Amino acid sequence: MRIRKLAAPVGVAAVAIGMAAGTVIPASAANNIKPFGQPESLNDPATGAPMITYTVHGLNPSSDAVFHNGQLYEAEVTVDGGIPITPMFNARAESGQNYRVIGGGAPGKLYFDVVGDTPNSVVYNDGVQDLLVWVSATPISSGAPDVTGESTEIIGGAPAEAPEAGPAAPEVVPAPEEVNPFETPEQRAAREGGR
Repeated sequence: MRIRKLAAPVGVAAVAIGMAAGTVIPASAANNIKPFGQPESLNDPATGAPMITYTVHGLNPSSDAVFHNGQLYEAEVTVDGGIPITPMFNARAESGQNYRVIGGGAPGKLYFDVVGDTPNSVVYNDGVQDLLVWVSATPISSGAPDVTGESTEIIGGAPAEAPEAGPAAPEVVPAPEEVNPFETPEQRAAREGGR
């Protein structure tokens, strides 16, 4: 009799745990990393059919009039189907530093206030895990010229043409001799004659 009373609660607990495990969303975004410009879909967990498809077309420094503290970045996003949820977008640096979206909307431009490392990707994160990720195939500029450790040179491109020779440098003329304002012309002639 004691075994029957214990079996029922254990069975209910096992079913509840099994149902919870079946509704967990996969934690890996490694399967969903795409280069900028390629569409990525969020799928319905029940049917596996796409619910909404986002395409992030790039991430660049922005000069738009959006309030920010650091360097403003923008990403152009298109949407196919579903209702977009823009607060889940982040710009992310290779160091892992995240910059949550501060403005804009999808479809359209999203804005990020970058106050640290230069971002190289845009992620769609539900607060626990990355669901979608777009990365740049080439380095992204910080928007600041001559930043140490940052190259603006595109590797593998055609060699740059040598600049045309400009006009010759002007002849160097020595600076005029300083004149003592308290010296009379006679004193100056005597000093120059004594050389």
